[in-house]
Amino acid sequence: MFIRWLKITQHVHDSDETKFHIAVIGNLFATQPIGREITVYLARHLLKGLKIEDPTIVSILSNAVIHIVPVIDNAFEQIWGEFNRESHITSKPEKYVCNNITADFKEVGSQILDLNNRLSSTKDTVTRTNAFKHMLLDQKFDLILNIEGGNNGILYPYTHDKLEKYSKLANLYNSALKNHESCPKRISGTDSVLTDFLFKEYFTPMITLKVSCCDYPAVESLPYIWENILNPIMSVLNTTRTGVAGVVLNRKQNPLYNATIKVIGTEESYEVTKNKAHFKIMLPAGNYQIQISCHGYEADTMQVVVNEAIVTQLKVVLFESSGASQPSVHEFAETDEKFVITDTSMHVPFQGKISSGIKGCHIAAILKIDNL
Repeated sequence: MFIRWLKITQHVHDSDETKFHIAVIGNLFATQPIGREITVYLARHLLKGLKIEDPTIVSILSNAVIHIVPVIDNAFEQIWGEFNRESHITSKPEKYVCNNITADFKEVGSQILDLNNRLSSTKDTVTRTNAFKHMLLDQKFDLILNIEGGNNGILYPYTHDKLEKYSKLANLYNSALKNHESCPKRISGTDSVLTDFLFKEYFTPMITLKVSCCDYPAVESLPYIWENILNPIMSVLNTTRTGVAGVVLNRKQNPLYNATIKVIGTEESYEVTKNKAHFKIMLPAGNYQIQISCHGYEADTMQVVVNEAIVTQLKVVLFESSGASQPSVHEFAETDEKFVITDTSMHVPFQGKISSGIKGCHIAAILKIDNL
């Protein structure tokens, strides 16, 4: 069992490491098929904008990879298999019509929180939940937008810092809404417990957008729900055009693969990428202090000005710490693809190839020791 999704970006041959990664997901709770439909609407909108070279969409997709994940939990197909049929109604209904479905499938969402695996669940649900967890760990999304019905407004991770980045994103979405619905009852779905859990345990900020009072709106209502939330969603995606990015090197211009980045005054820290030691942080326009550190090197704090609709590029060079222990390598001679190192602690030469794939701040070597 695996989760399918569509990646949309500009310049597909460029490295994804230098771009923000935003996931837009549906059906985290199986009673929310509206999320599946809205993510498909969004995919069509982005692809059409890219085709006609809409300047805003082209700019967003030049800075970001948008991952469209229509279905996390597919259990809803058991009760509503034909929800994706097309509507031929051309006039707007007087009010959104909700289908009277009382089943409450939220197995993946509940299973994620079950750290001790105490919940009784089907093998399919456990497998799909594990696939979702691996997706979070492997992709390291900068932000997830979770699309649902419901009347809880907007949910976002709770943080103690002064920046309140996710609160500002929620306010940005709210301010762009045309119509604010007042829902008569609570609809089951994502809550603050799951939101904070994903943020703390998987380092993944997720904002849940409650886009309709209906979890099962009538198909005829979908175009009008989409019309109401299009600009708000795009306003959030547009924030990928503002922030800071860069690369961390040592004085010999070698990447430092174990460097970490922290914006002073916030709770989050960021790792550089494994291939290029690149980092990227979505930030509102403003003045920031950014601290870069790596074991064995002197930490550096930079004053950075972030302007609206610009990703400020940084090249960070760290210098070895005077108190850091140095490798016991005394001689280094490179010939073709091999090198010879004489280590005084062993008194025997050994050969090997340079590899940058080992995590660490020093150049790593895979050694083949001969004649020992």
